[in-house]
Order: sequence, then C-alpha cells, then structure tokens
Amino acid sequence: MSRSRTPRRRPATLAYALVVAARVVRYQVEPEETETVLGLLGEMAAATRTEEANISCDFFQGVEDPAQIVILERRTIQTFEVTADA
Repeated sequence: MSRSRTPRRRPATLAYALVVAARVVRYQVEPEETETVLGLLGEMAAATRTEEANISCDFFQGVEDPAQIVILERRTIQTFEVTADA
C-alpha cells in the first residue's frame, strides 16, 4: 500500500526593513551667544531623544571656531516587515 506524503512546509520568513534619515545642520552663532545656544541645544537634544522615531540627536562645537555648531539627527522614517512562505 502506497502512502502519499504531504510535503512539509518550512516556517514563514520575516524580514524587517528600517529606513533611516539623517539631518545635518551647521550654523554659526554670535560668539557672545555660544554658551546660551549650547545650553538650549542640550535641552532640545534631550527632548528629541525621547521621540519614538529618534535614533540619535547630537550636537558638536567647532574646535577652531567655537561659535560654529553642527547638529546631527538620525530618525526612523519607515519600518515594515515582509512575510513569505517557503
């Protein structure tokens, strides 16, 4: 007696994709306002880091020109998953 076999299914495969956007902002502040701006940027960066889509938010002060500030922010702009049966 011949038995028919049902092919075994492999488990589904999940693939996650993450799309990231980076924003770089460079600006020059008035030298006498540098410390005030750095304090405010610290508050802004801390608040931005709590946002759901935020990956990182950092700011940097120029070495040669301390009044030059660069902000680097990375955010998730889209995530999705793909399911496929093999």
